[in-house]
Order: sequence, then structure tokens, then C-alpha cells
Amino acid sequence: MLSSTMSISSNYSTVSGAEAAATFGDVSASSVDAAASSADTRASSTDAAASSADVAAGSYDDNTSGDSAAASVIDGPPQSQVFKEIVKNQVELVVVSHLNSPSDFYVQLNANSKVLDMVDSELGRHVKSKHGAVPVGHVEIDNTIMYAVQTSDNKWCRGVVLHAFNENNTDLFRVHFVDYGFMETLTADRIKSVPVSVVSIPPLAYNCAIYDLKPKYTTGWSNEAYILFNDLMSIKTGLYFIYPLEIKGLRIGVDVVWNGDIYPLSIRDAMFFLGYGSYEYYVNKQLHQELVNMITLPDNLKLEEGKKYSVILCHFISPTEFYMRIGDDTAQLEEVMNTLKTIYIPTAENTHKSYLLYTPQIGMAVAARYSIDGHWHRAKITSLPEERLVTVFYIDFGNSETLPWDELRVLDKNLIKTPPLVIKASLADVNPAVEGIESTKWSDNACAAFLNFSKIDYADDDLIAFIHEVDGDTHKIVLYNRSSRAEICLNSKLVSQGYATTMDPISCVFKKTNTRKQVKQTVLLNSRNKEVMSPSDDTLSFTKLRSVIENENHSWKNKKNKLPGMPMSIVKVVSPDEIILKKMDYNTEILTEKMNKVYGDKKNKKTILGWKINDLCAILIKKYGNWKSIHNLNVYFYDINETIDEIPIKTLHILEAEFLKLKCGILHCGLSNLVPLGASDGIWPKFSCDRLIEELKKYPSVYFLNQVNPQVNIDY
Repeated sequence: MLSSTMSISSNYSTVSGAEAAATFGDVSASSVDAAASSADTRASSTDAAASSADVAAGSYDDNTSGDSAAASVIDGPPQSQVFKEIVKNQVELVVVSHLNSPSDFYVQLNANSKVLDMVDSELGRHVKSKHGAVPVGHVEIDNTIMYAVQTSDNKWCRGVVLHAFNENNTDLFRVHFVDYGFMETLTADRIKSVPVSVVSIPPLAYNCAIYDLKPKYTTGWSNEAYILFNDLMSIKTGLYFIYPLEIKGLRIGVDVVWNGDIYPLSIRDAMFFLGYGSYEYYVNKQLHQELVNMITLPDNLKLEEGKKYSVILCHFISPTEFYMRIGDDTAQLEEVMNTLKTIYIPTAENTHKSYLLYTPQIGMAVAARYSIDGHWHRAKITSLPEERLVTVFYIDFGNSETLPWDELRVLDKNLIKTPPLVIKASLADVNPAVEGIESTKWSDNACAAFLNFSKIDYADDDLIAFIHEVDGDTHKIVLYNRSSRAEICLNSKLVSQGYATTMDPISCVFKKTNTRKQVKQTVLLNSRNKEVMSPSDDTLSFTKLRSVIENENHSWKNKKNKLPGMPMSIVKVVSPDEIILKKMDYNTEILTEKMNKVYGDKKNKKTILGWKINDLCAILIKKYGNWKSIHNLNVYFYDINETIDEIPIKTLHILEAEFLKLKCGILHCGLSNLVPLGASDGIWPKFSCDRLIEELKKYPSVYFLNQVNPQVNIDY
């Protein structure tokens, strides 16, 4: 059966040598249109029997025995034509005329299209003439004798008779059509003499085999291999080129490349990759590189050093290998995903569309269907682990997976223009550690801590990446999780919790060009309305790592002092900035007895209506039956560190002068010279507060030392 023919290019040009192996020709659009039209006039189809190409070439073997170019001028009416022959290592544009198997198929040189047209014209004219219309009296079974033979679809072609036999009292002849490659069984009335003008023209169909490709099984090509080969060699659009590699005997060893609108497809590579064939040594590396270059994405986006960006964490492997995307690229990602959906969802229904990738190469840009959600994503091939399997890296999300080959498609040229949206990143200046001791790899706990610290719980939360350095395709960053409560530096958190070590903690600090004004934090000192200023350190800056014990001039280090400070018991711990202590010998019973006595006298119950915030007063707590001094309506009892809300104003009484002079044993304080790392608002994160509470629970008493103003002697 004559296969559906594929015609390409009218203006013939050749490319030879190594350059030809890479490019396989470059043909203009006008040439393609002209050739396609030519093929339509030549193509025909009939029922074909099994291959018998081994006996079909006959005396025409000399046409394919040499390695040098050969052309001959054919003289005959109505015009002279130049006949082109196949030459080793010279790329040719061809028409696929007939297929039997990867080891047996026929092609016509596009350069000989005018010769073929002339032959067809001469045959048509001859069989209509008086002499040519008469069938031959005796048919010779000789592959050197050519006849004009009418095919089953009534087209006149040149043919040779291979053998004859009788069936049901009818003489039948097996004919090989030398200009197309197919065979048919016909009756004698379809065989006529051939005009002299075309007898000397060699066969125009060349018998070929895919070079250095053998069936995977000793029994020959499988049915699946036949089907795939037919699909690949019968594509209706694009260009077919052959690269002759071996010209010996009856059959020419070639590499066939279909150069479609999207990418060049090596039929040989496709058969091998899909597991239908094997080869010993030949690999067209130049074609492979050309293929990759045609479907390669632009370079990855490189962010500017010293700048900070709002980012989205896409995929995490370790603190020194994770992938992020700029928050501003979200709209572009949605556009890419919509385009992928539009183009590739229809291709899932027909696996033989031109988008299907038969010859994947490492480095090639593709569209891949993610196995988890079934959506199409842009990807890059990173490895070919085995036949029919491809490992890809999703260039917009950062993760990888191995997929069956038919889950990939050639990436559309419009999607290639957009560079990869995911960025490879690493935390700057951190190394893996276990409990503060440097390790060779990141622990599971370190990875879990990273994911926990980088978690975005609310819409207003944000990850901020400060680009410390760009090393190749890796961005070394300082990563902050900016939430409504605090700004956490992940680099510092991993170090402080023993999951990482750092050689230079200062190098990973975000250097600000402007500094906030210090926020004035009011802390009640000794229950009086005095203000204690927190240190002037900017809370967005990191303090250099140091030992508090060795680097501070603590008064308790003086041997003359027996104690490092005043002994206190812990009442409450909220954060390092909010610790409530009580003097060890402080007893409120004496105070409450005296207040009960004074305010039990109705004459001393002086009230006012114009209470203001921070006014000091006395009130009777019914659940205790005692009078307590308070200093606002929100109402805080500073002698016992308790707050009661919604106290009626009429129950408030002016605090007598004798009670104003009494010292309070409750102290509100904070740890000196400590600021939360990476927190722009100065608020301590919850895990730091919880850790401090845990530690202080271990001690029945602590020592208080005034570090705000050591010269001031605070008397309790």
C-alpha cells in the first residue's frame, strides 16, 4: 500500500558535513508550499502486500553504490531534466513514499520532483497513444525490464514484474512500482509497454533503513513498533530530511528527521527512547544539541544584591536549598497557567498530536502534567532515568518528579519567552548543626523549624528576602517572617535554637539606610509613676553575639559584694521585657491591717468624682474584706499584682498621705540590653517568651540589679 506521502520544498539546496547533521536544512515557506502542492499531485494509495524490497532493486543497485555526488541529464521529450542521486553524509529533503518497517521504507528526493512529474506525464501520454494502449503480449519476469503499470487506483506508474502465478484460472503478476516503493498484484491487462523516453531513468524511490537501529526483540519489530513508526513517518505537516550514513548494497542506512513547526524529531531517537529499538554506537550529538537549543528557556531571574523583596516560599529541601517566587510575579504566573490550560488540555485526548515529545533531551523546556493535581506546568528535563521515563524540574514552583514520556509536551514558543519564575535560594552564612554543634547535614528538626518559622498564618503576614549575595543561580538571603506580631529572622532563629551555626552573624544582617526613632517604653519602677527607658538599641538591628557574663561590668563581679543583686521572688513572667518580681521579705498583711483601721473610720473615706488615669486611690475588695491602694479605674492593685475591671467610681477613695510614703514590694522590670532579633516592632515572639518562662520556673528566687541607672540606689 502506498503510504500517505509527505512533500516538502521545491528549491533544492544541500547542506553537507557536520553542519548538515545539526541543522538538517533550512527551507523557506514558499518552497514548502510549492512542494506540498507537488506531493498532492503525485500521492496515491493502494493495497500493499508484505515487503519484498530485497528483490526489488535488481539491476538498479549501481545507483546507490557510491559515496560521491552523481547527477545525469535525461534526454527525452518534452524536455531535459537533471536526476539527483543520494550521496553519503549529504542531507536531502525527501518525500516519504512507502513504509514497511523501520528497516525497510522508501523515500523520494525532493530534488527529483520535476523528473517524477515528467515520468508521470510521459506515461499518461504513452498509454493513450495507439501503440501504448495495447497490453503486452508476453510479460517478462525480469526485474531489469520496466513496464507501464496501472495501479489499483488507476494511476499509471513504472514497475517491474517480480513473479507470476495463477489463481482461479486467472494469471496474476506481482509488480514493484520503482518510483514509489510499493507492490501490487495485478492482471495482465494492466501491464503495458513503457515509452523509450523514461526507460533510462533510474528508480526514483530509494529503499532505506534507519541506520544502526535494530529491533529490540530477536523475533523482529513488534506491532507497536510498526504502529509508532507509521505514525511518525506519516505526519502531515513539517519537513522530512534524511542524513545518509551508509550506502552499501540494496538499502541505504539513514537518519530521518522530521523538522516540524515546533522542533526537529529524529525518528531513530524516538524509536530508541520508547523502547522499540536498540543501537550500538551511532548518536547524533549535534542534532541533540540543536534540539535543546531550539526549546530552551531564558536565563533565570537574578535579583539585585542589597535589596529586599516580598517572596513566596514554593518548595523546600533544606535551609540551604529552597525555592521562592517574587510576590509581584503572581499575576504573571496566573497568566502562564491559563495559557498552559488552554493549549495542553486538548492534547491529552490525542497522544499523536505534534506537541507530543518523542525525543526528550536533558535541558529541554517542556510542558508537563503534574501527577498530583493533573494540571499542566512549565518544566525543564533534568534526566532520563530509563526508557519512557523523564525527570523534570518545575521551573515556576521548584519541585521535581519523574513522569511517563507521554505526560510531556513540547513547550509552546509563547511560553518559552517568559523566564522561569521560581528562584533558587539559600540562607546566608548558616551551616547545619545539632544542638549548636556543626554537622554535615541538616537535621529533620532544623528543617521542621525552618518551615514553622516561615509559615504564613494570616493574609497580612509576609516573607521578606534580603539579597545578601548572588552566587551563580543561587541567591543567598536573609529571610524574615513579618507577621502582625513580630518580624522573625529565620537565619538567627536557627542559630539561636542550635539548629545552625554561623561564621559571621553580622554579614547576614539587614543594613538599613534609615533608622527608626526609639520607641519610649514606660515601665513602672517601684510602683511609682516613674519612667524607665529601654536601651537605645534599634530593635531592627542585630547585636553582636557576646557573653553577658564576660563582657559586662556587673557590680556583683566585685568580690566585695557577696550577692549579685537584690534577692526577689518571681510573681509573673510575660516576656523578657515584662517580668514582675516581689521582694523576698515583702509582707502585705501589715499594710492591709493598717488600711483597714484607717478606712474603717467613715471620716477618712474621702471621695472625688474627677478621677484621672494614674491617680492613686484606696478601695475595699469584698472578696478579701481588705482595703487596697489602687491607681486607676482599670483597676490595678499594685500591692498584690491583680487587676479588677469595672469598679464603680463611688467605691474609690483618696489614698491617704501616710500610705503614699510606703514602698511597694512589687517590681516591674525587664532583662537589660536584650532586644528580639529580627523583630522590627520590638515585640518578643511567643516561643522566646515561653522559653524564658520555662527557665525561670526552675529557680525559687532571682537577683535584681538595676542596669538602667546603676548610680541610683533603689531602696525597698
